[in-house]
Amino acid sequence: MLYAKLEGFEFKDKASITSSEVVAYLKAVLCENGLFTFGQDRERTGKLISKLHRYLSANLAAYKEKCSGEIKDYQPKEVAAEASQEALLATSECLSSWVDFQGRKSQMFYILGPLDEATFKVEEEEQQKQAEDGADEKKADPNAPAPLTPEQIAERHAENARVHFGRVEADPVALSELHQDVRDLANKMTASEKLSEAQNERDRKGYQKTFEEIVDRLGGFYKPPILSEEEAGKEVDCLKLVAHCIPPLSVENVNKLAEILKMETGCSTMDPHYNAILRHFHRIRFAK
Repeated sequence: MLYAKLEGFEFKDKASITSSEVVAYLKAVLCENGLFTFGQDRERTGKLISKLHRYLSANLAAYKEKCSGEIKDYQPKEVAAEASQEALLATSECLSSWVDFQGRKSQMFYILGPLDEATFKVEEEEQQKQAEDGADEKKADPNAPAPLTPEQIAERHAENARVHFGRVEADPVALSELHQDVRDLANKMTASEKLSEAQNERDRKGYQKTFEEIVDRLGGFYKPPILSEEEAGKEVDCLKLVAHCIPPLSVENVNKLAEILKMETGCSTMDPHYNAILRHFHRIRFAK
């Protein structure tokens, strides 16, 4: 890639572009976006997308009508103080996309915005854990962890403000079954709402258990492979880890999970509960 004009070399701008060249640009953009990473080497990808967008907007009316905004050229930040003032993602934002490679496991690439501390307060979470360990001091477990220190709370706040990104793999069949189970749950809940209040309340108890099992299965994708007996003793209880983050049971919230799991298109959602769940699952695989 050239970043400066070479002496004695003249660039020639094309006066026209053919349909085959547009297809070639599309293919280049798709191939380069197959690698989920950041850095200077990704600058060319951003310029390709911007250039292609401008051409299609100028020459294809149907494309321009469907565009919601303009794509600006990538402008690198060279001053750290300026970069720190801009948010990469909004609080509670979740971006994800499942990719299915032939002959390989399905992969989800994701970026998670900062945790919504207005919904999940660090101090309240710690108090809740202490209450679960034993509200009565006489019955409290003497081996229970000590309350967080001010320094630990500050570290927790800093961690919650970070943007996480990563990749998780899943067996294609298991992923497809999980997605279908989520869709089935949403359909059953919709049908149950037409029944009497007593019947609907009875069904919701079973749906709540099914919903929690689905979240637990999603967390299973993040578990690292067990390669020794020592690692087998460190099994993570995914459901217990995110029990306080699970959103209230509703058709809307179940459908949000279906959007995160579907393969056809990427997902962009603003939800503090799923953001918190995925951040916890992310730490299973990547936190040391």
